Amino acid sequence: MFDIFSFFSNKKKYRDTAFDIIICMGQSNCTGYGKGNEELCFLPDEDIFVYNKGRVVKAEERKASKTDVRGVFPLYFAQLYKEICLTENRKILVFNAAKGGTGFTNLRWGIKDDLYRYAVRRTCDMLLKFPAAKLVCVLWHQGEIDAVNSMDVQSYKNKLALLINDFRKKVKADELPFIAGDYVQKWKETCPHSFRIADATQEVVTSIKNCAYVFSDGLDGNDESDIIHFSRKSLKELGRRYFEKYLQLIANK
Repeated sequence: MFDIFSFFSNKKKYRDTAFDIIICMGQSNCTGYGKGNEELCFLPDEDIFVYNKGRVVKAEERKASKTDVRGVFPLYFAQLYKEICLTENRKILVFNAAKGGTGFTNLRWGIKDDLYRYAVRRTCDMLLKFPAAKLVCVLWHQGEIDAVNSMDVQSYKNKLALLINDFRKKVKADELPFIAGDYVQKWKETCPHSFRIADATQEVVTSIKNCAYVFSDGLDGNDESDIIHFSRKSLKELGRRYFEKYLQLIANK
């Protein structure tokens, strides 16, 4: 009974809040696995929230365990958005639908698959619950699992393009900025097909209006045992690069 009461009181508390909503989709590098450089940790901010299981809560880095907290690049993006784009009396709401190890080949991100449908449903839910809210952009970081599974490049391109166009249609935002990014370069060397999937991603987003691609040159993985995941320092830089692309997209509108 307490959980039900808590849910509705939370909804009522934020109903009139003017949220700028950032949607995140993809796999583990989008959820956040960055280690090291604890001085760069995202600190709680009175203007930055996350939408978690239907509730609005203060944003914080991902807790892998009680003592292991990992960096999340969308939160670094949100910090920059607050500094430069957030207007008076508005707040930021980050919704992260990403999940580690998910892609098109294991039937998670196709437009009929569970994670994609969940992302659409929750986005529509937020827009309904918070009438003063507006969508800012989609941050997409995905493809490693499809590279490992040697997914056909043309099939990947078709499915990603369909996802972008269908999501915009479903949330009624035809020109919603969509930004995708490259993988850890050192990891790519261990998985040659990743270069083809990365190129396919770049081709798709540069062919669709109001989309952009972020390169990962110079960014490192955590360590030799975990080179597929960006370090916290690299995630902060990745967030900055995504934000720079966002600024370019809105400047061109």
